[in-house]
Amino acid sequence: MFKKLALLSLPLLATACTSVDSDGVFTSALYARVNAEADGSGATTVRTTLFLENPSSLNYIELEGDDLLMVYGPAGVSKQMREAQFLGMTSYSATFETEDADSEFIVEFTRTIDDSAPDSRVTLPSPFDILTADGDSYSRATDDIVIDWDQLGADDMDFHLDSSCVETVRGSIEGHPGNFTIRASEIVNREAFKLTDSCTATVPIT
Repeated sequence: MFKKLALLSLPLLATACTSVDSDGVFTSALYARVNAEADGSGATTVRTTLFLENPSSLNYIELEGDDLLMVYGPAGVSKQMREAQFLGMTSYSATFETEDADSEFIVEFTRTIDDSAPDSRVTLPSPFDILTADGDSYSRATDDIVIDWDQLGADDMDFHLDSSCVETVRGSIEGHPGNFTIRASEIVNREAFKLTDSCTATVPIT
């Protein structure tokens, strides 16, 4: 589920991203982050981001040569994942016309220069609604962002806050408690933006 939140940004240091061609990297040195994201529209986007070893290094992998990412969804539907770049970050995605609970998606990384990785799986949980008002405004200087949703459960989840003017914030939510908080101190401004600049952010919960 996605929600848009307005943020007031402050000037802090930015983090540089780099790109690495996949055909020069062994499979064992790759780290894959795979998400299936449904927003209530009836569709699910499966997104894969490849990193060189530790994701915190921000060394993003770009597919080269015959390296390929495929994703297999319900009812035998398969799609090739397409590349997208945003602010130096590279990811690959494909969209399926379903958002049913327990839908499973299998991501396959195939190559001939080294071993393939054919079986990375993600499954959609039961749907839930975010209760935090869409379009709420927050100050980076003073405001924590509290996100609430309407369904409790046992599944752990991940979130990330994405925006053009602040660095991405990532975290885990353990025990599905029904709410979590992004502290004001976690929101770091991109260096190209001024103290008075505002922007819109999305917070996917997966």
